[in-house]
Amino acid sequence: MSKASGAAAVALAALLLSGSWFVSADESPSSPDAGKVLLLKRSTPQFDSYTQDPSATLRRWMDAHFGRMLVYSPYFDSRTSWYSRGWVYIDSYAIYRDPSPGSPDIFHTHPDWILRDAAGNPLFIPWGCDAADGCPQFAADFSNPEFRQWWIGRAQAELARGQYRGVWIDDVNLDFRVGDSQGNSATPINRQTGAPMDETAWRAAFAGFLEQVRTELPSIEIAHNAIWYAGGAARQLDPNVRREILASDFVHIEHGVNDSGLTSGTGPWSLRALLAYVDAVHETGRAAILGDAGGDVPSAPSLEYALACYFLISTGRDAIGDGGFAGPDNWWSGFEERLGAAAGPRYDWQGLLRRDFDDGLVLVREPGAKRVTVQLPNTYSRLDGSTVSSITLGASEGAVLRRPHRGIAIGLRRRAAASSITSR
Repeated sequence: MSKASGAAAVALAALLLSGSWFVSADESPSSPDAGKVLLLKRSTPQFDSYTQDPSATLRRWMDAHFGRMLVYSPYFDSRTSWYSRGWVYIDSYAIYRDPSPGSPDIFHTHPDWILRDAAGNPLFIPWGCDAADGCPQFAADFSNPEFRQWWIGRAQAELARGQYRGVWIDDVNLDFRVGDSQGNSATPINRQTGAPMDETAWRAAFAGFLEQVRTELPSIEIAHNAIWYAGGAARQLDPNVRREILASDFVHIEHGVNDSGLTSGTGPWSLRALLAYVDAVHETGRAAILGDAGGDVPSAPSLEYALACYFLISTGRDAIGDGGFAGPDNWWSGFEERLGAAAGPRYDWQGLLRRDFDDGLVLVREPGAKRVTVQLPNTYSRLDGSTVSSITLGASEGAVLRRPHRGIAIGLRRRAAASSITSR
């Protein structure tokens, strides 16, 4: 370990012990906030029509409905005057081949900051690659002290341009995500040893970089868009994966529970394995974000499944991500659901995953499972307003059920909220 990285580790340990940068909260299963939704709104170019010059009414609506927003600097800098819970987007190790106007051309000014293969060829992040143009993002060497300081300085500068709550760091890849110019897998050379880098060294260097970011940005929220299954066979028990989680406030699971690759049972790609990863995040005192609620094409059933899964794991600090679709003209009222305090953690019940709350319960049927019909312990109201005493759920389906007396109050509140949005 270098002197610089050793000092960063000591400083990080002091912060972890003091808790000075971490917002404490009641994270017990019975937290009174476990039954409400914190929505992370992903802003998109299409959403700019709402944020470009919103009315006071629309500003209040966004402030009331979006717990956090993933936004981009410099566009959102001035807009933090009316929305100050934004997380500014920064990629962890992307160096852009064709930087935008006004951005530094790092590849040509600092070619030594780029990961390279044994032949000296620059390597890339294997995303957005095609045969004609190759890959748009070089892979930076995040073990390089100069790159680290430049990255942190850039983050500090972007945060200073507005009233941002924190940063959302993309491509927190604790498994190899590096390739040649066409996106084919490639092995980088370890700058410290001159030998091919293995995944243990990759993870250690990445975790060390993120720890340094945490140390030098101590007073903001940090969200990692991380690979939940990283770490090889050890997964979240891998010490470097744990270091990465500890260097964050929130760990974002990009495709959430609507990922089509999830299975039933207890295998490595099962929904239960993903939920166990979230449990491990909670054990460190950090929060999780189940991203892309509803999947690529959100529907009422896929959104209710995502929401039910969210309530299975919610501590009151976790969040659910909208994937970009939510807005005043495309609002899903399920995000306003309130179930009260959780009675305890999730548990198995008649072939379903279940969790109970003061004002209702949630049920989830795992991916790939056969349809099942169960009798409910009481009569409940569903999100669509129907009343049920039994329910049938198939693969990747969920139900958010509230006690009937709650349905009346919620319906009145939603109608009042809808009528208040009269202009943008």
